[in-house]
Amino acid sequence: MKIEDLVKTVSGSTGVQADVTKKVIDATLETLGKQMAGEEPVKLQGFGTFMRKPGKEEGKTRVVFRSWPSKDEKLARKKKKLAKKAGAAS
Repeated sequence: MKIEDLVKTVSGSTGVQADVTKKVIDATLETLGKQMAGEEPVKLQGFGTFMRKPGKEEGKTRVVFRSWPSKDEKLARKKKKLAKKAGAAS
């Protein structure tokens, strides 16, 4: 998805004019970038974490997004793991 697509989608779903939506999205992304430039991860509760990690080339960094599984996903994984163990034990 490109920023223009994001602006159209958010503008359409909120009823806010596209130029205002673009300013908000640009400011949000600029804030995320500034925060990560200081080596601080940006944690958005219920969404995920943006952080900088060392790149493969010396002196380079890369931005990483990590989304942790929801409680339902964790529970489903545990049930699957327990069912697998129970099947192996029988």
